[in-house]
Amino acid sequence: MVALASPLVSLVLTPFLAHNLSNTNYGVPCRFVHGVDLVTVLTQLGLAGAFFRAYNSDYDSARDP
Repeated sequence: MVALASPLVSLVLTPFLAHNLSNTNYGVPCRFVHGVDLVTVLTQLGLAGAFFRAYNSDYDSARDP
């Protein structure tokens, strides 16, 4: 649900911001959003692999708690 919230908010706010902000002022929130997206992608690059590596090496035998 959270993954759907960001695109939905962006879809709703884009026409409002484009109409009410000047070209110069509109560039600041766009660059901020692009920066946040870039950081999100970079932090999630190895997340799936790290999860499965930790999951597979968590237990040594079937008797471990």
